[in-house]
Amino acid sequence: MSQILGHRHGGGPGSGSTTGGIGDTVFAGGSGSSAGVSCETGTGNFSGSGGGGAGSTGSGGGGCSPSAGSGTSLNGGNGGISNSSNGAGNAGSNYGGAGSGGFRSNGPTKSGGAGAQGLVTVTYSVSNPPSAPSLITPANSTTVTSTTPSLVMNATDANGDAVKYKLIIYSTSAVTSGNCSGSILTTADQTLSGTGWDNGTTAYASGVDATYTVQSALTRGNNYCWQAQAIDPGGTNIFGALSNPSTFLVNSSPAAPSLSTPSSGATGVSITPSFSLSSTDPDLSGWSQTGSSFSIPGTGVSALAPLSSSRVAFMDGSNLQLTTYDFNGSTWSQVGSSFSIPGLSSPALAALSSSRVAYIDAGNKLLTAYDFNGSTWSQVGSSLSIAGVGDPALAALSSTRVAFIDYQTLVLTAYDFNGSTWSQVGSTVDLPGSGSPALAALSSSRVAYIDSSNELLTAYDFNGSTWSQVGSSLSITGIGGPALAPLTSSLVAFVDATNKQLRTYDFNGSTWSQTGSSFSITGANFSALATLSSSSVAFFDNSNAQLRAYGETSDYLQYRIYLYQSDCSTAVGSSPFAQSSSQTGWSGQDANAGTAYAGGTTATYAYQGTLSAGTTYCWKADAIDPGGSNSYGSVSATQTFTTVAGGGSDSVTVQGGVTIQGGSTIQ
Repeated sequence: MSQILGHRHGGGPGSGSTTGGIGDTVFAGGSGSSAGVSCETGTGNFSGSGGGGAGSTGSGGGGCSPSAGSGTSLNGGNGGISNSSNGAGNAGSNYGGAGSGGFRSNGPTKSGGAGAQGLVTVTYSVSNPPSAPSLITPANSTTVTSTTPSLVMNATDANGDAVKYKLIIYSTSAVTSGNCSGSILTTADQTLSGTGWDNGTTAYASGVDATYTVQSALTRGNNYCWQAQAIDPGGTNIFGALSNPSTFLVNSSPAAPSLSTPSSGATGVSITPSFSLSSTDPDLSGWSQTGSSFSIPGTGVSALAPLSSSRVAFMDGSNLQLTTYDFNGSTWSQVGSSFSIPGLSSPALAALSSSRVAYIDAGNKLLTAYDFNGSTWSQVGSSLSIAGVGDPALAALSSTRVAFIDYQTLVLTAYDFNGSTWSQVGSTVDLPGSGSPALAALSSSRVAYIDSSNELLTAYDFNGSTWSQVGSSLSITGIGGPALAPLTSSLVAFVDATNKQLRTYDFNGSTWSQTGSSFSITGANFSALATLSSSSVAFFDNSNAQLRAYGETSDYLQYRIYLYQSDCSTAVGSSPFAQSSSQTGWSGQDANAGTAYAGGTTATYAYQGTLSAGTTYCWKADAIDPGGSNSYGSVSATQTFTTVAGGGSDSVTVQGGVTIQGGSTIQ
């Protein structure tokens, strides 16, 4: 940028041989004066003008006369003469240098005054540190499969300077006051070492992605937080601001399998045995629809509440009817009759028991309990009027208590129902700026909350008297019309009308993070969710107008069986028998196109050879999740079994007292 160290226009004319005016950075220097002529005031007997001072960039001023002299950018202007051609003055040598005076043809030459010094412009660049980096990969609150993941970031420098990076990885996902907190696990400073950086110690061009690969294996099943900053060694050589924090989970390996058959210490096992086992994986791989959809036409904004693992209560703002639906694992069907609630809009439901719901809507503004006897719905007790309700949300904390909020009153409140009347419990907490809200009860004293304005997934605790925030919030940008359903005391299902994705979020008591992948629901708008199990939900939205079930599965599994002689170390045949190498002998596969098992499914392997009769063997197993960590988990405990004596399943046991004569043939 250009910085003007001083600024002044050319001054007035000099007098006779005096100095011309001062120039500035843009304009010409001032003219020198004339002597004895009327074009400029001056004194003296001769007509030569004083030389004009030059500006540092503009032309020098000319002398004053009927024909004035002219200057250049570096030199003072020459003096003019009174009645003929320009005088032939001498050029000045410096900024604002002197110009020669003009002369009269019939008189002596008079020197012009020296041009004044022009003010100087100094041009220089102002350099700023690089911007705070954007953390690109892994995306915030996602799961990585590798224990040495690659972390990608990008920063820009306003002056175009090349940049280097420093990143910090923390041993937990805790975020405090907008920054990662807790113990620092790794610091990777590219200015000190190029190890792990894809560019080594060479700086990255401004705006080019930088990749750092973690050098020491992280722990599977752990959450981590990281931040980065950039420096411009050729510019300010100062580190810029820290990035926003970003968290990720390292995918877990499967649990050690449970060995079913042969059981530990079993005897009389066939010499061609089958082995059965199962395992689970703690990582959720994503959502998918279960069974078929059930159309409910003409619906408006809706609400759902779970009555059991296969039954939901449903209400919408168009049909105006409270209805029960059952899901048999494949199809939905209505149960019993509907109950009309006229004048409602934007309803909210919460299940107090398997036959009772709490209900409120933005039209009637009445908190009410309804019972379902398996056939019909009926109101229980009296209603409680809550003034000013708009777009309400409810969550059942117990069979007699609900949490409530709406976007008009913007206060989180607890209400109790004694079987007859409703009453407020404790004080409220203001949540200003709320848009359309959603609530989910994680326990009898904790709720998850989010709204479409603040876009922050947050946990709040209620101690029976007051509400307080627990841990930090997670920003979920760009949401509209959100819905929540609790899966466990730490997991919630989430969907909204803008992102149109069904997701799972985990709360570790301090921070929230997404687990598993997102599942897109085409056209989803103003959705409702209800928990069917710890891994399944009922779903409805007023655009598709279809009641559906979605289930979340863990990573699919493949097994490896180790078979040993009785010393539990000498392998039998080609042991281990890995399903990842061959599907031969394996049966019951129910995942990944029949090549793997869902978590919890019993896997069966038929031994492809023949064991020795009356012999003791050892076996154990482990499991791998090819679509997750793709690493084997812990090995199970070793179990022993003994094969049947005398030939296995084709042998004959003769009961005492039976004599087989020589030569007899037993078919």
